[in-house]
Amino acid sequence: MNDLKTTGSIVFLLLLFTLAYSEPYDGYTLFNAVQSRTTNLLNLDNETVHRWNNNRGGGYGVYLTEEGHLIRPAQGDNPQLRGGAWSGLIQEIDWDGDLVWEFEYNSATYLTHHDIEPMPNGNVLAIAWEVKSAAESRQAGRSQSIIMWPDHVIEVEPDGEGGADIVWEWHVWDHLIQDYDRDRDNYGVVEDHPELVDVNIGTIRQGPGGAGDWLHINGISYNPDLDQIVISSHNVDEIFVIDHSTTTEEAASHEGGNSDMGGDILYRWGNPSNYGADGDRVLDVVHNSWWIPAGLPGEGHILMFNNGEGARQSEVIEIVPPMDDEGNYVIEEGEAFGPEEPVWTYSDGRDFYSNHLGGNQRLPNGNTLISESTSGHLLEVDEDGEIVWEHTVNRAQIARSLRYAEDYPGLYRLNPLDEGEVVINEFLVINDTTQADQDDEFDGWIELYNNSDEEISLWGFHLSNDADNSTRWTFPDTSIDANDYLIVWTDDDSEQEGLHADFELDLRGGGLYLMAPDETVLEEIGFPDQFADISFGRYPNGSGEFRQMTPTFAEENLDSIITSVSYEPTSPIHFGLLESYPNPFNSTATITYQLPKMSQVTLNVYDLNGKLVTILFDGVQSLGSHQAVWDASDVPSGVYLVTMSNGLSVQTDKVILLR
Repeated sequence: MNDLKTTGSIVFLLLLFTLAYSEPYDGYTLFNAVQSRTTNLLNLDNETVHRWNNNRGGGYGVYLTEEGHLIRPAQGDNPQLRGGAWSGLIQEIDWDGDLVWEFEYNSATYLTHHDIEPMPNGNVLAIAWEVKSAAESRQAGRSQSIIMWPDHVIEVEPDGEGGADIVWEWHVWDHLIQDYDRDRDNYGVVEDHPELVDVNIGTIRQGPGGAGDWLHINGISYNPDLDQIVISSHNVDEIFVIDHSTTTEEAASHEGGNSDMGGDILYRWGNPSNYGADGDRVLDVVHNSWWIPAGLPGEGHILMFNNGEGARQSEVIEIVPPMDDEGNYVIEEGEAFGPEEPVWTYSDGRDFYSNHLGGNQRLPNGNTLISESTSGHLLEVDEDGEIVWEHTVNRAQIARSLRYAEDYPGLYRLNPLDEGEVVINEFLVINDTTQADQDDEFDGWIELYNNSDEEISLWGFHLSNDADNSTRWTFPDTSIDANDYLIVWTDDDSEQEGLHADFELDLRGGGLYLMAPDETVLEEIGFPDQFADISFGRYPNGSGEFRQMTPTFAEENLDSIITSVSYEPTSPIHFGLLESYPNPFNSTATITYQLPKMSQVTLNVYDLNGKLVTILFDGVQSLGSHQAVWDASDVPSGVYLVTMSNGLSVQTDKVILLR
């Protein structure tokens, strides 16, 4: 009887999880209709909570920074290269719609178009055309004497004065091959060189508008862990991966960079015939090649929108690029790049179709946000393909949409301060090697200073934990428990008061918010002279990795007010299961999961009947990423459910055991 009750409880728990797992991901959806001047931010009730009315049309793909600014492509003046989704400008627009900086790349011989990609260092990647004459294309080995617009990629760096500079570039024209004419450039055996692009693939449409547009690259995504870029080509039905770790000079060659391949193609997928390999063409017009970021389900995989123009049926495809232990992409001589099959696809098999354009984004809860572009239909689907949220913009095409979490720093203006919150512009982290004013009781602390009162030379808040938990803090999801203290003092250090406090920390838009009732608002943060040699920075997301920050002062005096701080942003750690690997597996599987704070966690494996197979872990663990190895050598083949619970939330993942 007890066994039946236990089994029933487990089945009920799994049912509850399934229902919860199918909920949309909390947050706001950002989109800009094609060629429109308006950018919208939508909540899950399909209400517009903020709108930018920009001075120019464009916005093929728009992005929101941690400061609450838009990064967007925009249409320049009088472009001479009017191909599909032309732009010519890159803009940063603040929350109120004011221009922060703008970069123009628009002439008779080059023009930016389609997508851009903001990078963690604050730079922006952009796709652009360049013009090659009929004589140049003929000399390169093209079988026709025809004007060509090959694509290239530029990286621009804002200059702090309202503009930007190009700091890196890559050109496909430097990485060609052809087997048409041995007396012209780039002659060789195409099938022996998958790292090069055959100049004779693809049909070029001549005439007004898109004259000369060859590859029609339309999507770009950056992987900071690999320092690589993936781009997608409409015209040749393929995605390409290139090395960004090169210099511009190396990117124009076949050597250099982490891959030691210069700017050659590291990996390609979708149409093996483009490089003379056997295998079926999978992609039929492709858009929005997008690398799934670290920390999200499917991290390191590549998503893409396969338009399916011939069959008039679109699908979103997720693939796992094959890599060896050294991080090199695997290909057998004379064979096509794998994989043979995607690991996940979405298509309803009926009405889901966009003959051009298309967007996709993996969300932290495992769902996927999709832009069925030509119908203006935005939808979020779970891993089983069930629609959990949707919105349609009538009479508009939406090339891309992106979901930002409710606690994303750039959205802090949507969450006004509550009564009693203290606003702190920046904060100081003292690590355990610093001796200045450090209590032996603590391994590390955060000190926040305010010089607004002339009679008090130094006072502030001091958040600390004990030596065993010195990196427990997480931002913006800070957790405070009984071991944490709020220390308040004046310039007399002997009069410190330690308080167990009911308070929280929240990082929004580059500002740290301390919710402490009845405390004075800190309007300005000083950098005291006595701490001139102290490391300035923060522990991002409680990872324990100290991240250096560079302060900028209003004056040279160290007592001046900090006006800005540059740092490498990181994604917050969320409670949840990550990708299990390998999956499917035949003996052991590694289950990876993460905790946003120290907590009790139970990790179990059930069969599809709800019967408990094994307990992988049951106890208290610290914040961060963790792994558990399941040895299934004595378990029959089948589908199993890994469940993770902290007493409040439950997540599950499917793993497949194949003998």
